Formats: sequence, C-alpha cells, structure tokens
Amino acid sequence: MTIVEFFSGIGSQAKALQNIGIDINVAGTCEWDIHASIAYDAIHSSPEITDDVKMMGKEEILDILKNHTLSNDGKQAMDYKMLKTYSVDVLRRILASIRRNKNFVDISSLKGEQMPKKIDILTYSFPCQDLSNVGAFHGCRF
Repeated sequence: MTIVEFFSGIGSQAKALQNIGIDINVAGTCEWDIHASIAYDAIHSSPEITDDVKMMGKEEILDILKNHTLSNDGKQAMDYKMLKTYSVDVLRRILASIRRNKNFVDISSLKGEQMPKKIDILTYSFPCQDLSNVGAFHGCRF
C-alpha cells in the first residue's frame, strides 16, 4: 500500500499499519514540527545524515530551509532568526529528515500537483500534545 501521512508526527499511522502486517510504501509525509520530523526519520528511516547533506555548510542548508515553514514547538512557525541559531549538525539532521521522508513540511502551501500520483491510503493525525502532559503547558485542559 502506498501511503501519505499528513500531520505525520512520529509516524504512528505507518507504524500501526506495519504492526498489523501491511506492507507499506510511504510516498510522502507532512510535518512542520522539527522534533517530530527528526523522530520520524530515526524511527522509520535512519538516524544517519545522508552524504549529500553532510557535505553542506550552514549557509547552504539555511538557504534551503528558509523556504519551509518550520516549527520548534508544533504550535507556531519558527522565524528565520531562530533557525539561524541552530548548530550546523542540527540543521543537517532537519534537512536530512525532510528529504529522506519526502516531507512536504507545510500543509498550507502544499499543492495537489506535488502529491504522488497513486495513493492507496491518506492518513492524518490530530495534535497529540493535547493528550499528553506536554499539552498542559500549552493551555490544554481536560
């Protein structure tokens, strides 16, 4: 099954399908939270930085990442000034995770023609922060 995961987080939808024995091909993800994107990459792909990204310098990576709407808290967009404070190693990890997992990053700027031609399953997840202790720090109440 070819799937695309919107609001993919750490990829629990894909992992659930795999756990019940469904052979999947993830054709795309969409997640703007950099921490979730990096975790998705480590869980589903690899924690290693790809050789092409290893060769890039900080300015080259920033030039690519500035075209994405990224978040470091999953709630609001991170400004470019904040992104520039990250180390080159962290920036490499962010870029590698975006590329390797075919992450569209910002669903609000995703166009239909960017989507894979054949999708069997399209998943989406709601914000898990609202169900966790982390949510309590963002004004979520039960």
